[in-house]
Amino acid sequence: MTAKTYYELAKPGIVYGNIMTAAAGFLLAARHHVDLWLLLATLLGTSCIIGSACVFNNYIDRDIDKKMARTRKRSLANGLVSSRSALIYAVLLGCIGLVILGLRCFVWYIQASICSWNACWQRIRSHANSRRLRRCHGSS
Repeated sequence: MTAKTYYELAKPGIVYGNIMTAAAGFLLAARHHVDLWLLLATLLGTSCIIGSACVFNNYIDRDIDKKMARTRKRSLANGLVSSRSALIYAVLLGCIGLVILGLRCFVWYIQASICSWNACWQRIRSHANSRRLRRCHGSS
Protein backbone atom coordinates (compact mmCIF):
# COMPACT_ATOMS: atom_id res chain seq x y z
CA MET A 1 0.00 0.00 0.00
CA THR A 2 1.52 3.26 -1.13
CA ALA A 3 0.39 6.84 -0.96
CA LYS A 4 -0.49 6.58 -4.67
CA THR A 5 -2.89 3.74 -3.88
CA TYR A 6 -4.77 5.83 -1.34
CA TYR A 7 -4.64 8.86 -3.62
CA GLU A 8 -6.31 6.87 -6.41
CA LEU A 9 -8.84 5.42 -3.97
CA ALA A 10 -10.18 8.97 -3.45
CA LYS A 11 -10.83 9.29 -7.23
CA PRO A 12 -8.79 12.44 -7.94
CA GLY A 13 -10.52 13.08 -11.28
CA ILE A 14 -13.86 13.49 -9.53
CA VAL A 15 -12.30 15.62 -6.80
CA TYR A 16 -10.57 17.94 -9.29
CA GLY A 17 -13.69 18.34 -11.41
CA ASN A 18 -15.73 19.38 -8.39
CA ILE A 19 -13.00 21.64 -7.03
CA MET A 20 -12.77 23.50 -10.33
CA THR A 21 -16.51 24.14 -10.12
CA ALA A 22 -16.26 25.22 -6.47
CA ALA A 23 -13.35 27.57 -7.26
CA ALA A 24 -15.26 29.14 -10.16
CA GLY A 25 -18.32 29.69 -7.97
CA PHE A 26 -16.18 31.13 -5.18
CA LEU A 27 -14.42 33.55 -7.53
CA LEU A 28 -17.68 34.67 -9.13
CA ALA A 29 -19.27 35.23 -5.73
CA ALA A 30 -16.20 37.11 -4.43
CA ARG A 31 -16.64 39.95 -6.96
CA HIS A 32 -12.96 40.99 -7.11
CA HIS A 33 -12.48 40.72 -3.30
CA VAL A 34 -10.95 37.26 -2.96
CA ASP A 35 -9.91 36.15 0.51
CA LEU A 36 -7.08 33.80 -0.45
CA TRP A 37 -7.08 31.91 2.87
CA LEU A 38 -10.83 31.36 2.70
CA LEU A 39 -10.51 30.13 -0.90
CA LEU A 40 -7.72 27.71 0.01
CA ALA A 41 -9.56 26.44 3.10
CA THR A 42 -12.74 25.99 1.08
CA LEU A 43 -10.97 24.07 -1.67
CA LEU A 44 -8.93 21.90 0.69
CA GLY A 45 -11.86 21.12 2.98
CA THR A 46 -14.17 20.41 0.06
CA SER A 47 -11.51 18.18 -1.55
CA CYS A 48 -11.29 16.11 1.61
CA ILE A 49 -15.08 15.77 1.88
CA ILE A 50 -15.44 14.74 -1.77
CA GLY A 51 -12.49 12.35 -1.49
CA SER A 52 -14.12 10.80 1.57
CA ALA A 53 -17.36 10.26 -0.35
CA CYS A 54 -15.43 8.66 -3.20
CA VAL A 55 -13.66 6.25 -0.84
CA PHE A 56 -17.00 5.31 0.73
CA ASN A 57 -18.35 4.76 -2.80
CA ASN A 58 -15.40 2.48 -3.59
CA TYR A 59 -16.08 0.58 -0.38
CA ILE A 60 -19.78 0.15 -1.17
CA ASP A 61 -19.08 -0.95 -4.77
CA ARG A 62 -16.11 -3.24 -4.00
CA ASP A 63 -18.00 -6.47 -4.72
CA ILE A 64 -19.49 -5.16 -7.96
CA ASP A 65 -16.08 -3.79 -9.01
CA LYS A 66 -14.61 -7.32 -8.78
CA LYS A 67 -17.03 -8.49 -11.49
CA MET A 68 -16.56 -5.65 -14.00
CA ALA A 69 -13.55 -5.62 -16.33
CA ARG A 70 -13.26 -1.81 -16.18
CA THR A 71 -13.15 -1.65 -12.37
CA ARG A 72 -11.49 -4.98 -11.53
CA LYS A 73 -8.10 -3.31 -10.95
CA ARG A 74 -9.31 -0.85 -8.30
CA SER A 75 -7.52 -1.05 -4.95
CA LEU A 76 -10.42 -2.45 -2.95
CA ALA A 77 -11.58 -4.83 -5.68
CA ASN A 78 -8.18 -6.51 -6.05
CA GLY A 79 -7.42 -6.52 -2.31
CA LEU A 80 -4.57 -4.03 -2.39
CA VAL A 81 -6.35 -2.03 0.33
CA SER A 82 -8.38 -3.75 3.02
CA SER A 83 -12.00 -2.76 3.63
CA ARG A 84 -11.11 -1.69 7.16
CA SER A 85 -8.27 0.55 5.95
CA ALA A 86 -10.53 2.11 3.33
CA LEU A 87 -13.20 2.89 5.92
CA ILE A 88 -10.64 4.43 8.28
CA TYR A 89 -9.24 6.49 5.40
CA ALA A 90 -12.74 7.65 4.38
CA VAL A 91 -13.63 8.68 7.93
CA LEU A 92 -10.31 10.50 8.38
CA LEU A 93 -10.70 12.39 5.12
CA GLY A 94 -14.24 13.37 6.06
CA CYS A 95 -13.25 14.51 9.55
CA ILE A 96 -10.28 16.51 8.24
CA GLY A 97 -12.53 18.19 5.69
CA LEU A 98 -15.13 19.05 8.31
CA VAL A 99 -12.50 20.44 10.64
CA ILE A 100 -10.96 22.60 7.90
CA LEU A 101 -14.32 23.93 6.78
CA GLY A 102 -15.64 24.22 10.32
CA LEU A 103 -12.61 26.03 11.71
CA ARG A 104 -12.57 28.50 8.84
CA CYS A 105 -16.28 29.16 9.30
CA PHE A 106 -15.81 29.37 13.07
CA VAL A 107 -13.00 31.92 12.66
CA TRP A 108 -15.18 33.90 10.24
CA TYR A 109 -18.07 33.74 12.73
CA ILE A 110 -15.86 35.00 15.55
CA GLN A 111 -14.52 37.82 13.35
CA ALA A 112 -18.03 38.79 12.33
CA SER A 113 -19.19 38.69 15.96
CA ILE A 114 -16.33 40.91 17.10
CA CYS A 115 -17.01 43.38 14.30
CA SER A 116 -20.72 43.44 15.14
CA TRP A 117 -20.03 43.90 18.83
CA ASN A 118 -17.57 46.68 18.03
CA ALA A 119 -20.10 48.41 15.78
CA CYS A 120 -22.75 48.22 18.52
CA TRP A 121 -20.29 49.50 21.13
CA GLN A 122 -19.31 52.42 18.89
CA ARG A 123 -22.99 53.27 18.40
CA ILE A 124 -23.62 53.20 22.16
CA ARG A 125 -20.56 55.38 22.83
CA SER A 126 -21.58 57.78 20.08
CA HIS A 127 -25.09 58.05 21.51
CA ALA A 128 -23.75 58.58 25.05
CA ASN A 129 -21.32 61.26 23.84
CA SER A 130 -24.05 63.11 21.94
CA ARG A 131 -26.28 63.12 25.05
CA ARG A 132 -23.39 64.40 27.14
CA LEU A 133 -22.68 67.18 24.63
CA ARG A 134 -26.33 68.24 24.60
CA ARG A 135 -26.32 68.47 28.41
CA CYS A 136 -23.11 70.50 28.35
CA HIS A 137 -24.54 72.96 25.84
CA GLY A 138 -27.87 73.27 27.60
CA SER A 139 -30.05 71.57 25.01
CA SER A 140 -31.99 68.37 25.59
